[in-house]
Amino acid sequence: MKRILLVVFFALLIVAIYCGWVVFGPTVSAPENKFFYIKTGSSYADVKNGLKEQGIISGTFFFDKLARQVKYGKNIKAGKYEIKNGMNLLNLVRMLKAGRQSPVRFVINKIRTKEDLAGKIGQQFEVDSTEVINFITNN
Repeated sequence: MKRILLVVFFALLIVAIYCGWVVFGPTVSAPENKFFYIKTGSSYADVKNGLKEQGIISGTFFFDKLARQVKYGKNIKAGKYEIKNGMNLLNLVRMLKAGRQSPVRFVINKIRTKEDLAGKIGQQFEVDSTEVINFITNN
């Protein structure tokens, strides 16, 4: 009886250590360009699938559990998020929930026409260049 309890105890201890490593260990991988983009109107499923497809998280089980725990998923904040290599899963979920985004650097150089400006803005931000031209020319 004592032997069975000891085996069960060590099995539970190993499972607890593994779960702790996944949540608090450096299990998040940075994507190629170090940034993860969430588009306006994205759902929780879109964010989760994007993180999985880009290889930022290896599985969604623990991400789902942590997201439910910190109540992330109802208010998805669009933006540009910097993912650091070795980040832990809890910090990733907290960053997404809080909406801690990275600043977008927008440098304008050698633009001569409104169309060039609209094209540059369309490349850097989540807006169509025709909408920018309409905004600029609208009185």
